[in-house]
Amino acid sequence: MSDTQLTATILITSKDRANLCENALRSAMSQNYECEIIVVDDGSSDDTAIRSKSVCPEARVFRNERPLGIIAARNKAFEVAQGQIVFTLDDDAVFSGPSLVGSVVKEFSPPCVGAVTIPIIDHLPDGTVRQRLPIENSTTDFPCVANFSGGANALRKDLFMKVGRYSGKSRQGEERGVCLRFLQEGFLVRVAAEHHIDHYPQPATGNRGLIDYYNVRNSIAFAKDFFPFPDRQIHVLGTIASHLMASLPRGRGMQVIRGACAELVFGRGIDYPRVARKTCRAWRAMSKRTCWRFSELRSFLKSCEIQLTGSE
Repeated sequence: MSDTQLTATILITSKDRANLCENALRSAMSQNYECEIIVVDDGSSDDTAIRSKSVCPEARVFRNERPLGIIAARNKAFEVAQGQIVFTLDDDAVFSGPSLVGSVVKEFSPPCVGAVTIPIIDHLPDGTVRQRLPIENSTTDFPCVANFSGGANALRKDLFMKVGRYSGKSRQGEERGVCLRFLQEGFLVRVAAEHHIDHYPQPATGNRGLIDYYNVRNSIAFAKDFFPFPDRQIHVLGTIASHLMASLPRGRGMQVIRGACAELVFGRGIDYPRVARKTCRAWRAMSKRTCWRFSELRSFLKSCEIQLTGSE
C-alpha cells in the first residue's frame, strides 16, 4: 500500500445472528484492499464472537456482555478503529464484489466528501428485489444525498469523531444528525459508483406499532438536539403530522402520539451545539430530493452561503 492511500476498517455489529454475521465477515475478508476488520458482538446469546474469530482469526472481535444497541456499539468500535476510512456493514448484508472497498476509498475526493453511502439492493423475503439509489460510473458530476445509510457506508473517522459521533441514545436513525453536522463542517455525502451492497433482510417479526413509536420519537429528538428556533418547532410539528398520516390508516396512530409525547416530555437532550440556521435549512431542502448532482448541489450550497471544504 502506498503512503498516499487511505487506510480502511470494516465494522460489523451483530447480535444473535451468527450465521448471517459469518456471511458478512467472509465478504469483508474477500476484499482485495488491505483492511482492518472489527466485529462487535453486542451481547449475543449465541456464539457470534467465537464463530467470528474462527472464521477470521485476524479480525478484532469485541463482545459486549450486555447489549448496548447497534448505535452505541458502533460508537465504541469507532473509538478503536485504526483505519482513516471506516466502513459500516450490516450483519445481514454483503459487499457486491472484492474491489468495493478499494473503489470507495478513492471516492473520498474531492476533499469535501466526508461520507460515501453505498447503494443497497434489498433481496426481500418474498423473493422480490428493491434497489435503493442509482448505481453508475460517474467520476466528476457524481450523485450526492443528504443522508447516508446506516449499514452501508464509509466515513472519515477523524471527521466523525470531531463532530461528536452518534449520540447513542436512539435505537436507530442517528445518521441524519451526523450528516447535518458534516454539512456544518463543509462536507457532503457522495453516492458510491459501480458497486453496491446486497442486503438480505430477515422476515419482520417485531411490533410494527413499536417501530412507529421509535421512528417518531427519534425524528423529534433529532430536531430537538440540532435545529435552532424556529426550525426546531416547524420540524417537530411536521414530523408528528406526517407520521400520523402514515400510521392512522393502519390503526397505529396512538403509537405515534405516545412516541411524540414521550420525547417531548421525557426526552433527554444532548450536548451537541445547534447547527446554523442556514445549514439546517439547506439540509432540509437537500432531504426533499433523492439525489443531487455534485455541480448543482455545490451551486445550491453556495447560494446558501455554505462553504465546502477545499472549495475556493
